[in-house]
This record gives sequence, C-alpha cells and structure tokens, in this order.
Amino acid sequence: MHILHSARTCPACGAGETTEGVEIRDWAYRPADRFHLVRCARCGLRFLDPQPSPEELADYYPPDYGAHQAVRAARPQRTGGPGRSANGCGLSQSAEQSARTIPLRQRLARRLFETFYAPGTREEREHSVRSEGGCRHPFRSAGVPWDTTPRTPDGRLSALTTNRTMERHQNGASVRTMERHQNGASVRTMERHQNGAFVRTMERHQSGAFVRTVGRWVLRPLLWSAYVRANVLSFPPRLPDGRPRTLLDVGCGSGRFLARMRDLGWTVCGVEPDPEAAERARGLGLTVHTGTLSQAGFPSAAFDVVTLWEVIEHLPNPVEALVEVARVLRPDGLLVLSTPNVESLAARWFGAYWFNADVPRHVALYTPQALRRLLERAGFSTHRLDYLSSTSGWLGSIEYWLRYRRHVDLEGDRLRKHRWLQRLALPWVRVLDWMHLGDGMRAYAAPTPPGAPSGGAGA
Repeated sequence: MHILHSARTCPACGAGETTEGVEIRDWAYRPADRFHLVRCARCGLRFLDPQPSPEELADYYPPDYGAHQAVRAARPQRTGGPGRSANGCGLSQSAEQSARTIPLRQRLARRLFETFYAPGTREEREHSVRSEGGCRHPFRSAGVPWDTTPRTPDGRLSALTTNRTMERHQNGASVRTMERHQNGASVRTMERHQNGAFVRTMERHQSGAFVRTVGRWVLRPLLWSAYVRANVLSFPPRLPDGRPRTLLDVGCGSGRFLARMRDLGWTVCGVEPDPEAAERARGLGLTVHTGTLSQAGFPSAAFDVVTLWEVIEHLPNPVEALVEVARVLRPDGLLVLSTPNVESLAARWFGAYWFNADVPRHVALYTPQALRRLLERAGFSTHRLDYLSSTSGWLGSIEYWLRYRRHVDLEGDRLRKHRWLQRLALPWVRVLDWMHLGDGMRAYAAPTPPGAPSGGAGA
C-alpha cells in the first residue's frame, strides 16, 4: 500500500495522507463521467480528489432526484400569525394522533422487540414507561441524554437491576449444577434410554431451545430495523412542562419526514438548498428555509433535535456544518444523522458498481471510524451507532453490475423497485445490519459539555 499526499485534507479527520484511489463513474445519470476516489490512510474515509466545484455539482442533481420529489399526501397544518415559536418555526399539531401515525407493522415490531430482546427486564421497561409519563423511551440503555434506565447517581445500574442479575445467576446456573450432581450420570443415562431420541427432541422444542435459537438468529435482526425506525418517531414530543419539543431537519428535501414529525406533535423546521424541493415542502404547510444552515440564521440553542438524513455525504465541508449544528442545538439536545457505510458487505463485493456510492453527488463515503472522528472534531460525543439499510443498495448494485459490466439490457430501475425482489432481499439485508455489515449507518450524538473528554462509546 503506497501512502500519498493528497491536495485535500480528509474532511473527517483532517489527515493529509491517502492511499491510491480508484476510478468510479456516475452510473445513475452520466455513466461516461469518471471521478477519482481516494482513501484516507488514517480513518478510511473515501472522498473525491479532485472535487468538482459547487457549480459543477449542481448540474449533477437532475429534476427527478429522489429526495426532491413531491410528497404524495400530507395532513393540513396551521401556520402563520400567532402560531410561531421563538425560533421561527411553525407550531405543531396536537400529539393525540402520535401513536396512530406510526405504521402498524413498526409498532408491532417495536413491541415484540421490547418484549423479548430489548436490554433490561420487564420491570425495568415498565419503570421506563412510567418515568416518561406513559411514553416508551427508545434508548433506555444507549447512553443518550434521554436515557431512563434505573441507575444510581454515579451512573451505575440500580440495585434493583443488580439484584435481579444475581438472582438469575443463583436460581439458574448453581441450581442446575446441583441438580446434575444429585441426579447423577446413571440416572440421566436411564432417562435417555427410557425417553428415547424422539421424546428428547420434542422436549427440546417444548422447552423453548428451538424457539430461542430461531428468535436469536432470525427474528431479532428482522425486528431490529423496524424497532429503530419506529423509535425515531417515538421520542416524546413534549417536555415535562408541556412545551413541544423542537426539531430541525437539515436537507429536508420535499418535507416527508418533517410532515410526519409534525403530525406526531413536534414543532418542526427545515433547511433545504434546492429551491424547488423547498417550495414543495412549504406547500405542505412546513416552515423551510432555502439555502444552507448557516444562511438560515437560527438563534443559538434553538432546537431539541437536529436530523441529517443522508446529507453529510453531500457536504464538502462537513465539520463546518456540524459546528453550526452544535450551535443551534440545545446543550441537552440530540443529533441524529444517517449516511452510507462504505465498509458494508455490498460495497466490498461490488466495488465501483456499489449503488450507494452515487458519485459525484456523494463527495465523501464514511466508515464507522471516520464518522466518529468527524463528530468528535465538531464537538459531539457519539452515544450510539446503528446499522439500518434498504434493499435498494443490493438490488441497485446488482442492476449496475448486470447493465454495465455484463451488458445486460435492463429497462430503467425495474430491478431494484420490483416488489417481490425487495421482499426476498429484505431478510438478507436485515441480517447484515445486525452483523454491522449493512449499507446504512445511523448515529446518535450529543454536544460534548465544556471540559468533558470528547468522543463516545458508540454501539
């Protein structure tokens, strides 16, 4: 591996050393255009070098770009007049419909995951629900600022949790060991002969071993993604004093996510650089500023949550943007962002044909290490890193490989949008997410308090 000195420093960690790059094309819109992608020798970030100018990049966003398309339907929203908050965002609707607006399949998956697989015991989960005033909190053991897991003042698990762990050990392994010694090998041998192999197999199924194995390796990864998706929508929309929580979506596109959160009872606001997409979002009754976050001029500490969905990979100067996010975010606020994972299994297998590379619109492709370093440089502590992907990453990569490598004549994007192929690929994608090899990453971070060490644990 040859270490080179790049004309540009790494946007994530600031290092100037890169490894030899690869040539990649814009398979989505201009297959003839070639770009050079280099790898940071320190954090593994892949970024364009040289990078097109902002004027050149604007030409690579066609009118039918996915995030800029109009939302099919939305509920009406009251705006204007007295319905304004101090940060300039429209006030939210009532939160009475918050439970019903989350899709039924996500509510069911969340309930199943919390019942069988979420950290802690059933009593601890019920305690979390009561402490949130009836709202099930999404990250009890993730270490995020809104964690409600029973703990002592110094941050350790409460005596209730510790005692339960001790009781499980005392009533479990030690008792089983005593029973084995009391029964003896000869008794067990007689029982095996009397019961027979078939009966023992039935007992194993009845005792739950088979069910637990299926749940651990099949149901858990399938439920995990829907659990995470629903939890983003299940943050309590109001503070204990009754004030609605405020949310800013940077790069909100046509306002689909903002409209959903508004219907859940939040006070929402958006920023979108594309004028046409911003106008579509305003047509839904949303408050959206056209331009960049710094141009919007929000006051400091104005928002409880700031989201960047598939945005950070589009930014030539991500540290500058995240520093501005830290300014407008409250000290106890939460940053949620998502981005493609360049170390996913699909990226390794398909290489230059990886669907989520999407150069030159994606000027940087992040690894988990690069994403944590970026957040640390911008003044954030990463509390959790989840992997959450869609089937389009694999199906789109197969489509590019067949069309441009094997020269198979495919019409449009019918392969990655085929309903039955999506359903067949979904279990495979969910298992990869569970193994931390999925195409998408979702980070939860909070501003680092002054004087505190930067960084975070990350999951």
